[in-house]
Amino acid sequence: MKFIELICYLLNYKGKEFFKKQKHYHLNKISNGCVNFYKTEFWKDDDESSTFYIEKSGSFLNRLKNAINFFNCYFEKEDFTNKIVLEIGTGRGTNILFLSKYSKAKFIYGVEISPRAANFSRKMLKDHKITNAEIICRDMASVPEIKDNSVDLIISIAAFEHIMDLKAVLEESFRILKSGGIVYSSFSPIWRHYYGSHLGKEIPFPWTHLIFSEPTVRKTLERLQGKSQKSLLYEGLNKLTLADYKRIIKSTSFKSYKIYQTSSHPIKKIIKNIPIFNEYFAGSINIVLEK
Repeated sequence: MKFIELICYLLNYKGKEFFKKQKHYHLNKISNGCVNFYKTEFWKDDDESSTFYIEKSGSFLNRLKNAINFFNCYFEKEDFTNKIVLEIGTGRGTNILFLSKYSKAKFIYGVEISPRAANFSRKMLKDHKITNAEIICRDMASVPEIKDNSVDLIISIAAFEHIMDLKAVLEESFRILKSGGIVYSSFSPIWRHYYGSHLGKEIPFPWTHLIFSEPTVRKTLERLQGKSQKSLLYEGLNKLTLADYKRIIKSTSFKSYKIYQTSSHPIKKIIKNIPIFNEYFAGSINIVLEK
Protein backbone atom coordinates (compact mmCIF):
# COMPACT_ATOMS: atom_id res chain seq x y z
CA MET A 1 0.00 0.00 0.00
CA LYS A 2 1.39 3.38 -0.98
CA PHE A 3 1.87 5.98 1.76
CA ILE A 4 -0.83 8.32 0.39
CA GLU A 5 -3.25 5.39 0.11
CA LEU A 6 -2.49 4.45 3.71
CA ILE A 7 -3.28 7.98 4.91
CA CYS A 8 -6.54 8.03 2.99
CA TYR A 9 -7.49 4.61 4.32
CA LEU A 10 -6.74 5.49 7.96
CA LEU A 11 -8.67 8.76 7.74
CA ASN A 12 -11.69 6.88 6.42
CA TYR A 13 -11.39 3.73 8.51
CA LYS A 14 -14.73 4.52 10.17
CA GLY A 15 -16.34 3.68 6.83
CA LYS A 16 -15.83 0.00 7.63
CA GLU A 17 -18.75 0.24 10.05
CA PHE A 18 -21.08 1.24 7.22
CA PHE A 19 -20.18 -1.82 5.16
CA LYS A 20 -20.53 -4.12 8.19
CA LYS A 21 -24.04 -2.82 8.85
CA GLN A 22 -24.91 -3.11 5.18
CA LYS A 23 -24.04 -6.82 5.20
CA HIS A 24 -26.48 -7.49 8.03
CA TYR A 25 -29.26 -5.29 6.72
CA HIS A 26 -32.35 -7.50 6.52
CA LEU A 27 -35.33 -7.07 4.25
CA ASN A 28 -37.75 -7.33 7.14
CA LYS A 29 -36.31 -4.13 8.59
CA ILE A 30 -36.69 -1.87 5.59
CA SER A 31 -39.97 -0.35 6.69
CA ASN A 32 -38.68 0.69 10.13
CA GLY A 33 -39.27 4.31 10.93
CA CYS A 34 -42.38 4.65 8.78
CA VAL A 35 -45.59 5.26 10.71
CA ASN A 36 -48.31 2.66 10.39
CA PHE A 37 -50.66 4.92 8.46
CA TYR A 38 -48.30 5.22 5.52
CA LYS A 39 -47.49 1.52 5.66
CA THR A 40 -51.18 0.61 5.52
CA GLU A 41 -51.93 3.22 2.88
CA PHE A 42 -49.11 2.58 0.42
CA TRP A 43 -47.36 -0.73 0.97
CA LYS A 44 -48.22 -3.70 -1.25
CA ASP A 45 -46.67 -7.12 -0.76
CA ASP A 46 -46.16 -7.57 -4.49
CA ASP A 47 -44.33 -4.26 -4.94
CA GLU A 48 -40.68 -4.48 -5.93
CA SER A 49 -39.89 -2.01 -3.15
CA SER A 50 -38.15 -4.57 -0.96
CA THR A 51 -35.61 -5.59 -3.59
CA PHE A 52 -35.24 -2.18 -5.24
CA TYR A 53 -34.63 -0.11 -2.13
CA ILE A 54 -32.48 -2.55 -0.24
CA GLU A 55 -29.71 -1.79 -2.73
CA LYS A 56 -29.28 1.66 -1.23
CA SER A 57 -29.96 0.54 2.36
CA GLY A 58 -33.11 2.59 2.23
CA SER A 59 -36.80 1.93 2.00
CA PHE A 60 -39.58 2.98 -0.31
CA LEU A 61 -41.71 3.78 2.71
CA ASN A 62 -39.07 5.95 4.34
CA ARG A 63 -38.52 7.80 1.07
CA LEU A 64 -42.25 8.35 0.85
CA LYS A 65 -42.29 9.72 4.38
CA ASN A 66 -39.42 12.05 3.45
CA ALA A 67 -41.40 13.22 0.41
CA ILE A 68 -44.41 14.00 2.58
CA ASN A 69 -42.27 15.91 5.08
CA PHE A 70 -40.64 17.83 2.24
CA PHE A 71 -43.92 18.94 0.70
CA ASN A 72 -45.33 19.86 4.09
CA CYS A 73 -42.25 22.02 4.68
CA TYR A 74 -41.80 23.74 1.31
CA PHE A 75 -45.26 23.64 -0.25
CA GLU A 76 -47.54 23.97 2.76
CA LYS A 77 -49.15 27.10 1.30
CA GLU A 78 -48.97 26.00 -2.34
CA ASP A 79 -52.34 25.26 -3.92
CA PHE A 80 -51.90 22.45 -6.42
CA THR A 81 -55.61 22.31 -7.26
CA ASN A 82 -56.17 21.77 -11.00
CA LYS A 83 -52.52 22.49 -11.78
CA ILE A 84 -50.29 20.62 -14.21
CA VAL A 85 -47.11 19.65 -12.37
CA LEU A 86 -43.89 18.12 -13.65
CA GLU A 87 -41.12 16.55 -11.63
CA ILE A 88 -37.54 16.43 -12.95
CA GLY A 89 -35.79 13.30 -11.74
CA THR A 90 -38.72 11.22 -10.55
CA GLY A 91 -36.58 8.33 -9.36
CA ARG A 92 -38.72 5.63 -7.78
CA GLY A 93 -41.82 7.85 -7.84
CA THR A 94 -42.50 8.61 -4.18
CA ASN A 95 -43.18 12.30 -4.88
CA ILE A 96 -45.45 11.47 -7.81
CA LEU A 97 -47.42 9.04 -5.66
CA PHE A 98 -47.88 11.57 -2.88
CA LEU A 99 -48.86 14.41 -5.25
CA SER A 100 -51.31 12.28 -7.19
CA LYS A 101 -53.11 11.14 -4.04
CA TYR A 102 -53.17 14.28 -1.92
CA SER A 103 -52.32 17.47 -3.81
CA LYS A 104 -55.49 17.77 -5.95
CA ALA A 105 -53.26 18.45 -8.95
CA LYS A 106 -54.97 17.97 -12.30
CA PHE A 107 -52.09 15.98 -13.77
CA ILE A 108 -48.50 15.14 -12.84
CA TYR A 109 -45.68 14.29 -15.23
CA GLY A 110 -42.61 12.53 -13.95
CA VAL A 111 -39.47 12.68 -16.10
CA GLU A 112 -36.84 10.06 -15.27
CA ILE A 113 -33.74 9.17 -17.28
CA SER A 114 -33.24 5.69 -15.77
CA PRO A 115 -35.38 3.01 -17.49
CA ARG A 116 -35.32 0.81 -14.40
CA ALA A 117 -36.51 3.58 -12.08
CA ALA A 118 -39.11 4.74 -14.62
CA ASN A 119 -40.49 1.21 -15.00
CA PHE A 120 -40.67 0.81 -11.23
CA SER A 121 -42.60 4.09 -10.95
CA ARG A 122 -45.02 3.05 -13.69
CA LYS A 123 -45.70 -0.27 -11.97
CA MET A 124 -46.21 1.47 -8.65
CA LEU A 125 -48.71 3.95 -10.11
CA LYS A 126 -50.58 1.10 -11.76
CA ASP A 127 -50.63 -0.90 -8.50
CA HIS A 128 -52.12 2.07 -6.69
CA LYS A 129 -54.60 2.80 -9.51
CA ILE A 130 -53.21 6.28 -10.15
CA THR A 131 -54.75 7.79 -13.30
CA ASN A 132 -53.66 11.43 -13.10
CA ALA A 133 -49.93 10.84 -13.59
CA GLU A 134 -47.55 9.71 -16.32
CA ILE A 135 -43.90 8.69 -16.20
CA ILE A 136 -41.77 9.73 -19.17
CA CYS A 137 -38.41 7.99 -19.53
CA ARG A 138 -36.20 10.66 -21.08
CA ASP A 139 -33.42 13.12 -20.54
CA MET A 140 -35.20 16.30 -19.42
CA ALA A 141 -33.11 18.25 -21.93
CA SER A 142 -35.66 17.22 -24.58
CA VAL A 143 -39.22 16.17 -23.76
CA PRO A 144 -41.23 16.55 -26.99
CA GLU A 145 -44.23 14.74 -25.45
CA ILE A 146 -45.03 17.87 -23.44
CA LYS A 147 -46.43 20.90 -25.27
CA ASP A 148 -45.17 24.47 -25.05
CA ASN A 149 -46.63 26.62 -22.25
CA SER A 150 -48.57 23.71 -20.74
CA VAL A 151 -47.15 23.19 -17.22
CA ASP A 152 -47.88 25.33 -14.14
CA LEU A 153 -45.13 24.15 -11.81
CA ILE A 154 -41.88 22.17 -12.17
CA ILE A 155 -40.28 20.62 -9.12
CA SER A 156 -37.04 18.76 -8.66
CA ILE A 157 -35.79 17.17 -5.47
CA ALA A 158 -32.24 15.82 -5.11
CA ALA A 159 -31.63 15.80 -8.86
CA PHE A 160 -29.89 19.00 -10.02
CA GLU A 161 -26.48 17.78 -8.84
CA HIS A 162 -26.85 14.86 -11.28
CA ILE A 163 -27.87 16.82 -14.38
CA MET A 164 -24.98 17.03 -16.85
CA ASP A 165 -26.39 19.68 -19.21
CA LEU A 166 -28.22 21.87 -16.75
CA LYS A 167 -28.70 24.78 -19.14
CA ALA A 168 -30.44 22.56 -21.71
CA VAL A 169 -32.73 21.16 -19.00
CA LEU A 170 -33.61 24.64 -17.77
CA GLU A 171 -34.33 25.91 -21.29
CA GLU A 172 -36.60 22.92 -21.91
CA SER A 173 -38.31 23.70 -18.60
CA PHE A 174 -38.78 27.28 -19.78
CA ARG A 175 -40.38 26.06 -23.01
CA ILE A 176 -43.02 23.90 -21.35
CA LEU A 177 -43.85 26.29 -18.50
CA LYS A 178 -46.80 28.64 -18.72
CA SER A 179 -46.12 32.37 -18.35
CA GLY A 180 -45.56 33.02 -14.65
CA GLY A 181 -44.76 29.35 -14.08
CA ILE A 182 -42.21 28.35 -11.47
CA VAL A 183 -39.29 25.92 -11.30
CA TYR A 184 -38.49 24.88 -7.75
CA SER A 185 -35.42 22.75 -7.05
CA SER A 186 -33.90 21.57 -3.79
CA PHE A 187 -30.75 19.46 -3.72
CA SER A 188 -27.53 18.71 -1.83
CA PRO A 189 -24.66 18.40 -1.51
CA ILE A 190 -22.80 20.27 -4.24
CA TRP A 191 -19.39 19.06 -5.37
CA ARG A 192 -17.18 21.15 -3.05
CA HIS A 193 -19.23 20.31 0.03
CA TYR A 194 -17.32 18.12 2.50
CA TYR A 195 -19.49 15.19 1.42
CA GLY A 196 -19.91 16.34 -2.17
CA SER A 197 -18.91 12.92 -3.49
CA HIS A 198 -22.20 11.47 -2.20
CA LEU A 199 -20.09 8.86 -0.41
CA GLY A 200 -20.27 10.38 3.07
CA LYS A 201 -21.20 7.11 4.77
CA GLU A 202 -18.66 5.02 2.89
CA ILE A 203 -15.87 7.63 2.85
CA PRO A 204 -16.58 9.66 6.02
CA PHE A 205 -13.52 11.94 6.24
CA PRO A 206 -14.57 15.44 5.03
CA TRP A 207 -13.42 16.55 1.56
CA THR A 208 -11.69 13.22 0.83
CA HIS A 209 -12.80 13.51 -2.81
CA LEU A 210 -11.06 16.90 -3.11
CA ILE A 211 -7.93 16.07 -1.10
CA PHE A 212 -7.07 12.73 -2.69
CA SER A 213 -6.99 11.56 -6.30
CA GLU A 214 -9.80 9.42 -7.66
CA PRO A 215 -7.60 6.27 -7.92
CA THR A 216 -6.57 6.70 -4.27
CA VAL A 217 -10.17 7.08 -3.09
CA ARG A 218 -11.17 4.06 -5.17
CA LYS A 219 -8.45 1.94 -3.53
CA THR A 220 -9.62 3.10 -0.10
CA LEU A 221 -13.24 2.25 -0.89
CA GLU A 222 -12.24 -1.20 -2.14
CA ARG A 223 -10.23 -1.92 1.00
CA LEU A 224 -13.02 -0.73 3.30
CA GLN A 225 -15.67 -2.91 1.68
CA GLY A 226 -13.37 -5.82 0.89
CA LYS A 227 -14.18 -6.06 -2.80
CA SER A 228 -13.48 -4.33 -6.10
CA GLN A 229 -15.34 -1.18 -7.05
CA LYS A 230 -16.81 -1.88 -10.48
CA SER A 231 -18.85 1.26 -11.09
CA LEU A 232 -17.42 4.72 -11.70
CA LEU A 233 -16.50 6.32 -8.40
CA TYR A 234 -18.43 9.57 -8.85
CA GLU A 235 -20.91 8.24 -11.37
CA GLY A 236 -23.82 10.53 -12.12
CA LEU A 237 -22.39 13.66 -10.46
CA ASN A 238 -21.96 16.80 -12.57
CA LYS A 239 -19.34 18.24 -10.15
CA LEU A 240 -20.78 21.75 -10.48
CA THR A 241 -19.82 24.38 -7.92
CA LEU A 242 -22.19 26.94 -6.46
CA ALA A 243 -20.62 29.52 -8.78
CA ASP A 244 -21.33 27.22 -11.75
CA TYR A 245 -25.01 26.97 -10.83
CA LYS A 246 -25.31 30.74 -10.59
CA ARG A 247 -23.55 31.26 -13.92
CA ILE A 248 -25.72 28.72 -15.74
CA ILE A 249 -28.97 30.05 -14.30
CA LYS A 250 -28.08 33.63 -15.24
CA SER A 251 -27.56 32.50 -18.85
CA THR A 252 -31.09 31.08 -19.20
CA SER A 253 -34.29 32.75 -20.40
CA PHE A 254 -35.98 32.97 -17.00
CA LYS A 255 -36.97 36.49 -16.01
CA SER A 256 -36.17 36.09 -12.32
CA TYR A 257 -34.42 33.67 -10.03
CA LYS A 258 -33.41 33.08 -6.41
CA ILE A 259 -30.64 30.85 -5.12
CA TYR A 260 -30.35 30.33 -1.40
CA GLN A 261 -28.79 27.87 1.00
CA THR A 262 -30.43 26.35 4.04
CA SER A 263 -28.83 24.75 7.06
CA SER A 264 -30.05 23.85 10.55
CA HIS A 265 -26.56 24.01 12.09
CA PRO A 266 -25.89 27.43 13.75
CA ILE A 267 -22.22 27.58 12.69
CA LYS A 268 -23.00 26.57 9.11
CA LYS A 269 -25.66 29.28 8.97
CA ILE A 270 -22.88 31.83 9.49
CA ILE A 271 -20.25 30.18 7.29
CA LYS A 272 -22.60 29.77 4.33
CA ASN A 273 -22.80 33.57 4.02
CA ILE A 274 -19.04 33.97 3.66
CA PRO A 275 -17.84 34.04 0.03
CA ILE A 276 -15.69 31.07 -1.01
CA PHE A 277 -16.39 29.23 2.27
CA ASN A 278 -20.03 28.81 1.32
CA GLU A 279 -18.92 26.49 -1.49
CA TYR A 280 -17.45 24.09 1.06
CA PHE A 281 -20.13 24.23 3.74
CA ALA A 282 -23.23 24.66 1.59
CA GLY A 283 -26.25 22.93 3.03
CA SER A 284 -29.28 22.30 0.88
CA ILE A 285 -29.38 24.47 -2.23
CA ASN A 286 -32.79 25.83 -3.17
CA ILE A 287 -33.42 27.40 -6.56
CA VAL A 288 -36.59 29.22 -7.59
CA LEU A 289 -36.99 30.32 -11.23
CA GLU A 290 -39.93 32.22 -12.69
CA LYS A 291 -40.89 32.44 -16.37
